[in-house]
Amino acid sequence: MTRVKGKIMDCRQILAKSFLLGILLLGQVMCYPSGAPDIVCSSMIPNHGVSANNSAAPYTITTSKSTYKSNEEITVTIQANSGLYFMGFFIQPRKNGSISQPDTVGTLTGDSLTKNPCVTSSQAALTHINKTVKYSVNMTWRAPAEALDTVVFVATIVQSKFVYWVNVKSPEVTPLFYDPACGKTISCFHGNTFLITWAVNGSYVDFEMKASIPDPDNYWMSLGFSSDKYMGDDSVVDCSLQSGSVRSYSSYNQGRSNAPLDNNVYGIIGRGGSLQNGIFTCSFSRAIKVEAKRKKRAAASATTFFDLNENWYLFFAQGKGPATAKSQHTIPPMISDTKTNLLTISDLTAPEESSTGVDLALVHGSLMIVAWIFLASIGTVTARFYKSVCPESKLCSEKVWFQIHRACMVLVLFLVAAGFIVIFVEVRSYSETGGWTDLQRAHPILGIIIMALTIINPFMALFRPHPDAPSRKFFNVAHFAVGIVAFVLAIINIFIGADLEKLPKNVVNLLWAYVAWFIFIVLVLEQDFIQSRKEKGGNSYELNDLPEKETSGGSTSIIHKLKPGILAIHAVIVLGLTVAMLVLVNLSEES
Repeated sequence: MTRVKGKIMDCRQILAKSFLLGILLLGQVMCYPSGAPDIVCSSMIPNHGVSANNSAAPYTITTSKSTYKSNEEITVTIQANSGLYFMGFFIQPRKNGSISQPDTVGTLTGDSLTKNPCVTSSQAALTHINKTVKYSVNMTWRAPAEALDTVVFVATIVQSKFVYWVNVKSPEVTPLFYDPACGKTISCFHGNTFLITWAVNGSYVDFEMKASIPDPDNYWMSLGFSSDKYMGDDSVVDCSLQSGSVRSYSSYNQGRSNAPLDNNVYGIIGRGGSLQNGIFTCSFSRAIKVEAKRKKRAAASATTFFDLNENWYLFFAQGKGPATAKSQHTIPPMISDTKTNLLTISDLTAPEESSTGVDLALVHGSLMIVAWIFLASIGTVTARFYKSVCPESKLCSEKVWFQIHRACMVLVLFLVAAGFIVIFVEVRSYSETGGWTDLQRAHPILGIIIMALTIINPFMALFRPHPDAPSRKFFNVAHFAVGIVAFVLAIINIFIGADLEKLPKNVVNLLWAYVAWFIFIVLVLEQDFIQSRKEKGGNSYELNDLPEKETSGGSTSIIHKLKPGILAIHAVIVLGLTVAMLVLVNLSEES
């Protein structure tokens, strides 16, 4: 009997213990069945009624890479030590791994069994949503567009209700274009896609430039020293990548122009470089100061090779071509916010917004396209071929053709003048780059000639002689010639400008389509013009209203009868080509 009672007591104790254990386990599971609540997004401490475990966490957080670039994706893993598990987790990518400052970087995403509990606070985070046992968890971190911060993944990992660890950290993940020694033992100037480091070495400063480049060959990058935030009067060191070889050169910016110094290694010692995984690296040593001997532009002297004892703004630019014949930079230059003394340790960041803005060169090009491709095309055609169309019709007391011609050409004058002013605001001086081809160097020269002709022609019209004056014939020829020369030079210069700005190839294709169409329309209308002169005679260059007997009637050809429709078709086609070019130019600016 006693034995039976003892067995019953043992069973009751076992059942009681099992029940209590089940309740305890249920309570533990119910504490975090759906992950961390949003109230812990800053503190990362769970409300479990007990303090965190102070021992070393039996868990590790690893990343697939130790560096990152803009918008890059990296795999992050929480892993339990062998034989252990965890029930819940809460992780954030924190700036510098700070606990007191809950600033997060980028975004975190996981599988369908995870969620972000910190949506309302706009913080990047991830936590579990179920109560299963976990041995490891993988997630994806996406870097922000501006890759400027060191990131540490900080986690709270829960083994049970009463056992959890906080402040579990991953190793640092640093921007690819950043060095932890920046501002400590070396000086740096860095942005999303480049890093420049330097340190004083006797009478020289040792530099290393590193940048992500889109083309594996025939590429350059430059470091400029300037007294202001504008290109012009800048001392420059260029690095060129050609056929796997890296070389360094000295050059100088005169206005918006750049040319190598006559001694293109003046004051610098090239240390070579490399191209690995799309990262172009170049090292060189630059003399702090070199005594001047010559003063001419692009000559090696103190006027073109600046003294680094003084404070300078730093410029970083990159583009296609060798350093001795550089094409225009492919992205706007990155500019330091402040002047710096390169002989003292500093850490400079180039904000994204400091290097961008309205590209006035493209505004200039757009104005010229509208002026010459659209307006001048209509104005020249009406003046040449439409005097005899609807000769009795008038608009504001003037012949219709004359009003169309005058309106178009006055608008051309205003747009060309605006474009001329815009480009001078952009370059702040006459622009001539030493690396340009002879044809490209002709662009600003032609621009000045075209501007002069565009101004001269309407002033000539203001002083035209009387129709019966002997000099009227010479005026007509001169007025016509000046207009046609300006028009032809303008179209040629637009082709050159498209090459300078490295616009999409389709822009050039559209220009050729325009030239083909314009030649075609001129040939068609010229046939009617020649026939009309044979039938009636007359002065093709005349701009005033002639007596009715000289202009009425017109040609009897089919083309003459279709002239109004031909002009309408011409206007629609050149308008379409103009709009298409403007769209492509705008898309090239965004890209």
